[in-house]
Amino acid sequence: MNKQLNVLVVSGSYPPDICGVGDYVGKLFTTLQSQGGIVFSLYHSRNWKLKSLFRHIKNIRSAKADIIHMQYPTEGYGYSMLPQLIALLFRRRTILTLHELSNRNPFGKLATILFLFISRKIIFTIEEEQAYAAKICPWIRKKSEVINIGSNIPCVNAGVEKRFEIVYFGHIRPVKGIEKVIEQAAKAKEQHLPWRFLIVGQTLSRFEDYYQQLRAGAKDLNITWVTNVDDQEVSILLQSSATAYFPYPDGVSLRRGTFFAALVNGTPIITTKGDKTPLKFEELCYLVDNDTEVIPAIMDILSGSETSLSKLDRSSVYAKQFDWVHIAEQHIRVFKAFKK
Repeated sequence: MNKQLNVLVVSGSYPPDICGVGDYVGKLFTTLQSQGGIVFSLYHSRNWKLKSLFRHIKNIRSAKADIIHMQYPTEGYGYSMLPQLIALLFRRRTILTLHELSNRNPFGKLATILFLFISRKIIFTIEEEQAYAAKICPWIRKKSEVINIGSNIPCVNAGVEKRFEIVYFGHIRPVKGIEKVIEQAAKAKEQHLPWRFLIVGQTLSRFEDYYQQLRAGAKDLNITWVTNVDDQEVSILLQSSATAYFPYPDGVSLRRGTFFAALVNGTPIITTKGDKTPLKFEELCYLVDNDTEVIPAIMDILSGSETSLSKLDRSSVYAKQFDWVHIAEQHIRVFKAFKK
């Protein structure tokens, strides 16, 4: 009788931690466990200081896993280099899912590049990141593949009424484009448009001052703030909004979980275009090149135009391929091939 494959998922963040990658790991791990045929276990720690190295080694070794599936980067790791050391020590058994490389700061980029040399197998979440890594290490394509992310917010069939015209959803922290949402609320007020804006997000303690500054600066605008609510409530709030606005500074791409959250919850989307934006997205949402295009796009959606309805129909079909069961099946295929 063949021994069941044992996979240990290692992550610095996991729900309820506030981290996009942690949310991803939570959804993936839960779905993997439901598939059967492979034993999955989780190793999650928020302490990655140097003095914890031997404890991590002991705990990971005691799991007796055939495969160690590491997730990187996460909020929980911080700037620790222990994940790289762990990957090196357990190199023969380690598969790495690399969530971000090209957009990291210089130190983060250097720390991440080390994984390209250490890891035997790498999973990228978008093709553009794989291509970027291949410019640094041309051989990387031979030991890597791409498995896209899914939505961290499943759709709740709530049948809710539209209470807001525009919603933004995501972590409330710098460099997320939230200021752009506030600017559009100010423009709507100037133009006497009775639009209700909704900002839904998670707050981190280290960005509390930033959050309070945003709220103080927008106190005279028609903005409702909702923070730190569960997935079901987020789904209901997305569905209660006529359109979602995501002004990503570097543009929308296949690694934007908030984009997929709106997509699977049937909310029409306005977002920004970037170098990593798939051409297909032109058919699914309103891609804006500058701030002046946002209000006309909102008006088009609110009017129920043929264009807006067509985009919504295509987006609902497109969203089905990012089902978590499909994503889990792709991972299982990689795990089985890795151990052959």
